[in-house]
Amino acid sequence: MQKKIALKITLIYFLLGVLWILSSDKLAIVASHWIPLTKIQTYKGLFYILISGIVVYLLIHRAYFKLQKKEREYTSLVQDQSDMIIRWKPEGVCLFANNAYLNFFGLKEDEVLGKDISIAY
Repeated sequence: MQKKIALKITLIYFLLGVLWILSSDKLAIVASHWIPLTKIQTYKGLFYILISGIVVYLLIHRAYFKLQKKEREYTSLVQDQSDMIIRWKPEGVCLFANNAYLNFFGLKEDEVLGKDISIAY
């Protein structure tokens, strides 16, 4: 999923760049009758950086919110399970415990998360 999003952002950036170069060069030739070409090239570059920065930001922002939505769906799915689910680091520190686990042992989330698993029983 992440590779697909990264590829999509890269391809859109690439296509916009090619289109900008091809179209803006034609405009620069026409405008060079009134404005020095070096000034036009500078404006073209600055405009491209501005627009491409905005496009990349919007694409990443959109992908981020899609990822957040998926994360909320996953968390809800795991939290609402009737089976007890707990996850911990190899050294025994609790990373996650779902509601079924917390309710079964009569614990609150802050009493378990980040704590050594031996105190959670």
